[in-house]
Amino acid sequence: DLEETEFLETMKDYESHAPRYKNKLKSLFTKRGFSPKESETLSNLIITNSQTTIDFILLDQNTSESNVISPFKSAFYTFVAFTFFGIVPLVADTFVTLGLGINVDGFLMASILTGLTLFCLGALRGKFTRRSALNSAIEMVAIGGFASIVAYMIGYWMSGIKEN
Repeated sequence: DLEETEFLETMKDYESHAPRYKNKLKSLFTKRGFSPKESETLSNLIITNSQTTIDFILLDQNTSESNVISPFKSAFYTFVAFTFFGIVPLVADTFVTLGLGINVDGFLMASILTGLTLFCLGALRGKFTRRSALNSAIEMVAIGGFASIVAYMIGYWMSGIKEN
C-alpha cells in the first residue's frame, strides 16, 4: 500500500532527524495561524509521539495547496474524459452501421469496446488516485458492467411496455 510505504519511509527519516521534524511541526502550526509560542508548545507535545508526528507531517504534505486541483481543471478533465471515453461505443456502432468492412454484431462490438474503455479509464483513475491500477480497472469494469446490465434490463422492460 502506497500510504503505508510513505509512512514507513517518513518514519525512518524521522528516527534520524527528529529535531528537523519538530521545526517542521512548528512551521506547520505557525502557517495555520498559531502564535510562535503556541506553535512551540504544540510541537513539543506532538514530537513526543512519533506516529502522531508523522501523521501530522504527511497530512500537511497531502493537503498542501500544491496538491489541490482547481474546480475548473477538474471539471474540464471530467468533460474531456466523458467525451473521449463516451464516444468509443458509438464509434463501434457507427462502423457496423455504415458497413465499413466489419461483419460483426454492433451490440457485441460496442460491449467489448466499452469494457476495454472502462478498464483503461479505471487504470488511469488508479494512477491519479495513487491506488493499484489493476484493482481500480477491475473495480471500474465491475461497476460499469453492472450499471450497463441494469440499464439494458430497464430498456428491455420499457420496450415491452411500449409494445403493449
